[in-house]
Amino acid sequence: MNPPNLSDHATSSQGTIYQHHYAYFKDVYMSTMSCLRGLPALRHVSRDKLVMFCMDLCVVACGIRLGYLFDAFAVRDRRKTPGEVLAECLTELQKDTPCFRSVSLVHEQTSDQMFFVNGRRLQELCHTRTQNTNSSISEVGANLISRTAFISVQGSSAHICPVPSKLPQLLADLARALGERFTQRIIQVALNADASDISTLVAFAACVLEFPVAYVPASQGSYAFLAGVPLDVYECVLRVDASVGGGLPETHTMARFTCPHCVAETHTGLRPEGILRLLRDRFEGRLREAGFPGSMTVRHFVETRDRVAL
Repeated sequence: MNPPNLSDHATSSQGTIYQHHYAYFKDVYMSTMSCLRGLPALRHVSRDKLVMFCMDLCVVACGIRLGYLFDAFAVRDRRKTPGEVLAECLTELQKDTPCFRSVSLVHEQTSDQMFFVNGRRLQELCHTRTQNTNSSISEVGANLISRTAFISVQGSSAHICPVPSKLPQLLADLARALGERFTQRIIQVALNADASDISTLVAFAACVLEFPVAYVPASQGSYAFLAGVPLDVYECVLRVDASVGGGLPETHTMARFTCPHCVAETHTGLRPEGILRLLRDRFEGRLREAGFPGSMTVRHFVETRDRVAL
């Protein structure tokens, strides 16, 4: 069976396109999977990894989540960089699935990480002001930052800390670039942070991924922290209703992050009941708007690890 041609639903109003396609998550998934399977550069990717990649892309394209950090599989094309392969993948998706035209590929050069970011969602988040906005923070990224608790980590110690000084400008630069150019078919944005400023880069990733908690490494020499420290672990798991979601995976872990249990014990807003409520409030409405054929379960458990890699 041929995948649905979602371009039939496009209109001249950008806002209409954005809302109209939210009712077709399953159609977006089927069209995306068909496209991914046809790309020569992805023929080596296993079915399970391709399904995971497809779901993560659709979650961003439908505006359920702001961003996705690409980590699904290794790109084996020796003639092209991973960024070039992913850019071509996104270009193909944008041809038949209009909601992907709001998605940009962001390359953070210092860490060499690739993010798929929904430009429209970023504009909405960055321009929604809150009463808690700090006037010293760049207005463009203030709301995005206000939704995140920043935790300094060094060795096995952790405590609440201020926003990394370079982060507001980094987010503002990203929002400005996407705001000016997100209607183009493909965008690659290089974020020029100081190579030694790991704290800003780790916190930047957490904000783009919409984690309520962002780690801020206090030292530059290691990426391993919090060995032996009890962690509150949170998972947002999408569950598909089998009666209406045929063709989609039964479950998909959309987001997973941690918070030191000792920090949560002393800060009311980071206690499990508060984080669980925040995640439901943040994502359940978006899932309904996207016409997701199922529900989201938010899991919480406590875990101790040998280390946490940031």
